[in-house]
Amino acid sequence: MITELYNDLVSRLPPSTPLYLGRQFLGQHDRPPRIVLYPLSERFTPPDRPQPQPGRVLALREVTLEMQIWGDSYAQVETVLAEVITALSASLGTSLQLQTLTWEPEGWNQLGVAVAFSFTVTTPVIRAEQFVVLEQIAQECGGLIS
Repeated sequence: MITELYNDLVSRLPPSTPLYLGRQFLGQHDRPPRIVLYPLSERFTPPDRPQPQPGRVLALREVTLEMQIWGDSYAQVETVLAEVITALSASLGTSLQLQTLTWEPEGWNQLGVAVAFSFTVTTPVIRAEQFVVLEQIAQECGGLIS
């Protein structure tokens, strides 16, 4: 879900938008602008109602992500924020729940201004009919696990 969201945002935003996936990109403060998306936490809840087979919903996955926007000025960051939220809304629809927004303290980085905001996405966990990825991993391990 996280990689799919990132890829969808890349396709919705203008080409060459400096959007990165993963916390490792937070420390790269070479120059603004920069937008970094990364997961914060997850929790599972029971489905709203039991579902019949196949494609049974086993649980609802609530993923909380954070996005940091780093820009040259408050005006640039606020404009990018509105544009990114527009793209998120187009991508996620009603499953998007905006949470908190925090401005980084002044002086944390002399090269610009940054804001971090979190949002939650709810997505179903569907019963797997086949264990495709686990089968591939097991074959790559060569049966070393017994």
